[in-house]
Amino acid sequence: MAIALGRLKRLERIRRLSAAQARVELELAAAEVLQVEKSLAAQARSAAESRTQARCALAVADRGEWLLAEAAGEVAGWNTDRLQAALAKRRQALQPARAMYAARHRDEEQVAMLVDSSEAAARQEQGRREQAAADDWFSRRRKAGNRESRDQGSGMREQG
Repeated sequence: MAIALGRLKRLERIRRLSAAQARVELELAAAEVLQVEKSLAAQARSAAESRTQARCALAVADRGEWLLAEAAGEVAGWNTDRLQAALAKRRQALQPARAMYAARHRDEEQVAMLVDSSEAAARQEQGRREQAAADDWFSRRRKAGNRESRDQGSGMREQG
């Protein structure tokens, strides 16, 4: 039983490490998604700022400033398009990472429950063995006490 329990504990450690690795991979995938989302937000702010600058340039009839603002807006649009594609790709990669983490976490919990139940069974078996040993000891003591009583009783009869 101790050998099997040792193997189960090793398996539990392996599953715990596997779940931790899957958690790190999930965190990295989520961080990549967050980074792309932040970049998208920055591009959206840049595009909005470019539009504002373009309107101001038109209001004062500054064609050069208007062209710069329009160009900056176009660049922000192109960056947004590329970042949208990157975000979709990263989100797709996030789903398998979530599924892998959930599966490994579930495996870790199942093995932990198996180890706990094996430990409980081992404790119960040890308790049974200890109780059986105590019962045997008391039984031997009682038999020895009965023999002494019989021997003493027969000795008194012989004396009388």
